[in-house]
Amino acid sequence: MMRNLLIAGLCLSILFSCKAGDDKSAQAAKEKPLVVAMDLSFPPFEGIDPEGKPYGISVDMAKDLAASLGRDVEIVNVKWDGLIPGLRSGQYDAVISSMSVTPERQAVVDFSDPYGEMGIDFLARKDFVFTEPSALNTPDVRIAVRKGTIGETLAMDQFPKARIVSLNDFESAVLEVLQNKADVALADPLTVYEYQKKYSAQLAAYYRSMSVVPLAIAVKKTDDKEFLNKVNEFVKKYVTDGKLKAVTDKYLSDVKEEFAKQNQPFFIY
Repeated sequence: MMRNLLIAGLCLSILFSCKAGDDKSAQAAKEKPLVVAMDLSFPPFEGIDPEGKPYGISVDMAKDLAASLGRDVEIVNVKWDGLIPGLRSGQYDAVISSMSVTPERQAVVDFSDPYGEMGIDFLARKDFVFTEPSALNTPDVRIAVRKGTIGETLAMDQFPKARIVSLNDFESAVLEVLQNKADVALADPLTVYEYQKKYSAQLAAYYRSMSVVPLAIAVKKTDDKEFLNKVNEFVKKYVTDGKLKAVTDKYLSDVKEEFAKQNQPFFIY
């Protein structure tokens, strides 16, 4: 009888010890900062303010996501082509960087439910006029794109006969057009809008959005979907409560007005 009582007591002791350990692990995970990676070269989505601090729509989203999880946030500035490799290796908990969902990316990381959808539009010199995107699919046309983006993928897929010029950043792609080394550049509508405004005397915007794709938060691919489910809960509430709209109004009120004039749907929910 005494032996049985000792065994039962030992089992209870182990059980409580394991539970305490699990509680400590959960608490430690909760207290650990949420590490969010983004390429801080795309303001006002992801940028660096004059004081050297991250700012923008994605930064606000990252802070609000961390708050919803009861954690602090750490923003890590990562070059675009390093975002997914770093996420896969476990360096970051999430990527919030105006990233579109593509089959190639879905094969290696998981994505949240979308918080917007982005098409690809055109920025051309004013002396280069076209009516339909199909007119660009000719060997005489030079198309500048940023490496590793959906714009590059679409250009290669939709315009196989054209000469595709892939560059490290979109600023370089715009310079190719301005210097008559390319005829047109492909990018998301916000980027097209900003650069057309910057070079309004030389460049024209063509809003003919191709292949609209979702924008979402990327997380490490794993069989345990608990973290992804929490991110999805955050995205749903962020959209339905109007908090995402408030953030985009904060940074993009003028852009929203311009898109309304152009009869273009805004790309963030």
